[in-house]
Amino acid sequence: MAQMIISRILAWLSVVLLILTMLLWFIRIGSDKKWFKQKGEKSLHEKMKKPHEILGGLLFITSLVHGILSSAKLLSFNWGTASFVAILLLGASCSFKKEENVEKWRIPHRIVGILAVAFLIVHLITIF
Repeated sequence: MAQMIISRILAWLSVVLLILTMLLWFIRIGSDKKWFKQKGEKSLHEKMKKPHEILGGLLFITSLVHGILSSAKLLSFNWGTASFVAILLLGASCSFKKEENVEKWRIPHRIVGILAVAFLIVHLITIF
Protein backbone atom coordinates (compact mmCIF):
# COMPACT_ATOMS: atom_id res chain seq x y z
CA MET A 1 0.00 0.00 0.00
CA ALA A 2 2.78 2.44 0.91
CA GLN A 3 4.59 1.57 -2.33
CA MET A 4 1.47 2.49 -4.31
CA ILE A 5 1.13 5.83 -2.50
CA ILE A 6 4.79 6.68 -3.06
CA SER A 7 4.44 5.72 -6.73
CA ARG A 8 1.44 8.03 -7.15
CA ILE A 9 3.21 10.91 -5.40
CA LEU A 10 6.22 10.44 -7.67
CA ALA A 11 3.93 10.20 -10.70
CA TRP A 12 2.33 13.58 -9.97
CA LEU A 13 5.69 15.07 -9.05
CA SER A 14 6.96 13.92 -12.45
CA VAL A 15 4.00 15.62 -14.15
CA VAL A 16 4.71 18.87 -12.30
CA LEU A 17 8.45 18.66 -13.07
CA LEU A 18 7.74 18.11 -16.77
CA ILE A 19 5.39 21.09 -16.84
CA LEU A 20 7.95 23.29 -15.04
CA THR A 21 10.74 22.12 -17.35
CA MET A 22 8.60 23.00 -20.37
CA LEU A 23 7.72 26.40 -18.87
CA LEU A 24 11.40 27.18 -18.43
CA TRP A 25 11.92 26.13 -22.04
CA PHE A 26 9.22 28.59 -23.17
CA ILE A 27 10.82 31.32 -21.07
CA ARG A 28 14.18 30.59 -22.71
CA ILE A 29 12.60 30.75 -26.17
CA GLY A 30 10.90 34.02 -25.23
CA SER A 31 14.22 35.38 -24.06
CA ASP A 32 15.85 34.44 -27.36
CA LYS A 33 13.02 36.10 -29.28
CA LYS A 34 13.18 39.20 -27.03
CA TRP A 35 9.60 38.73 -25.78
CA PHE A 36 10.75 39.57 -22.27
CA LYS A 37 12.64 42.69 -21.25
CA GLN A 38 16.07 41.85 -19.92
CA LYS A 39 18.14 43.89 -17.53
CA GLY A 40 21.51 43.09 -16.10
CA GLU A 41 24.55 41.20 -17.30
CA LYS A 42 23.10 37.71 -17.66
CA SER A 43 20.26 37.17 -20.11
CA LEU A 44 17.10 35.43 -19.01
CA HIS A 45 18.09 32.62 -21.36
CA GLU A 46 21.29 32.00 -19.39
CA LYS A 47 19.53 32.30 -16.03
CA MET A 48 17.04 29.58 -16.98
CA LYS A 49 19.66 27.12 -18.30
CA LYS A 50 20.72 25.60 -14.97
CA PRO A 51 17.19 25.30 -13.47
CA HIS A 52 16.08 23.62 -16.72
CA GLU A 53 18.88 21.06 -16.38
CA ILE A 54 18.17 20.47 -12.67
CA LEU A 55 14.44 20.00 -13.25
CA GLY A 56 15.20 17.63 -16.12
CA GLY A 57 17.45 15.53 -13.88
CA LEU A 58 14.83 15.43 -11.14
CA LEU A 59 12.21 14.48 -13.73
CA PHE A 60 14.34 11.55 -14.84
CA ILE A 61 14.83 10.34 -11.26
CA THR A 62 11.18 10.68 -10.18
CA SER A 63 9.85 9.03 -13.33
CA LEU A 64 12.36 6.17 -13.01
CA VAL A 65 11.43 5.47 -9.38
CA HIS A 66 7.72 5.81 -10.24
CA GLY A 67 8.18 3.23 -13.00
CA ILE A 68 10.02 0.87 -10.67
CA LEU A 69 7.31 1.14 -8.00
CA SER A 70 4.33 1.02 -10.37
CA SER A 71 2.23 -2.06 -10.93
CA ALA A 72 3.40 -2.43 -14.56
CA LYS A 73 6.84 -3.66 -15.53
CA LEU A 74 9.36 -0.85 -15.88
CA LEU A 75 10.14 -1.56 -19.52
CA SER A 76 6.87 -2.88 -20.86
CA PHE A 77 4.96 -1.47 -23.81
CA ASN A 78 2.77 1.24 -22.35
CA TRP A 79 2.57 5.02 -22.59
CA GLY A 80 4.34 5.49 -19.27
CA THR A 81 7.33 3.61 -20.61
CA ALA A 82 7.18 5.65 -23.83
CA SER A 83 7.22 8.83 -21.71
CA PHE A 84 10.18 7.55 -19.70
CA VAL A 85 12.13 6.60 -22.83
CA ALA A 86 11.52 10.09 -24.24
CA ILE A 87 12.76 11.62 -20.97
CA LEU A 88 15.79 9.32 -21.09
CA LEU A 89 16.50 10.44 -24.67
CA LEU A 90 16.20 14.08 -23.62
CA GLY A 91 18.84 13.57 -20.96
CA ALA A 92 21.07 11.54 -23.26
CA SER A 93 20.84 14.15 -25.97
CA CYS A 94 22.34 16.71 -23.60
CA SER A 95 25.59 14.75 -23.60
CA PHE A 96 25.89 15.30 -27.38
CA LYS A 97 25.44 19.06 -27.12
CA LYS A 98 28.38 21.10 -28.27
CA GLU A 99 28.44 24.88 -28.44
CA GLU A 100 29.44 24.91 -32.11
CA ASN A 101 26.71 22.39 -32.94
CA VAL A 102 23.89 23.74 -30.77
CA GLU A 103 21.34 24.33 -33.54
CA LYS A 104 21.66 20.77 -34.86
CA TRP A 105 21.24 19.47 -31.31
CA ARG A 106 18.45 21.80 -30.20
CA ILE A 107 15.86 20.83 -32.82
CA PRO A 108 15.83 17.05 -32.08
CA HIS A 109 15.94 17.85 -28.35
CA ARG A 110 12.82 19.98 -28.69
CA ILE A 111 11.04 17.39 -30.83
CA VAL A 112 11.71 14.67 -28.23
CA GLY A 113 10.53 17.09 -25.53
CA ILE A 114 7.24 17.57 -27.33
CA LEU A 115 6.94 13.79 -27.73
CA ALA A 116 7.56 13.33 -24.00
CA VAL A 117 4.66 15.68 -23.23
CA ALA A 118 2.41 13.99 -25.79
CA PHE A 119 3.23 10.52 -24.43
CA LEU A 120 2.59 11.72 -20.88
CA ILE A 121 -0.80 13.14 -21.85
CA VAL A 122 -1.79 9.85 -23.50
CA HIS A 123 -0.45 7.97 -20.46
CA LEU A 124 -2.58 10.08 -18.12
CA ILE A 125 -5.67 9.61 -20.30
CA THR A 126 -5.22 5.84 -20.43
CA ILE A 127 -4.83 5.40 -16.67
CA PHE A 128 -7.89 7.47 -15.74
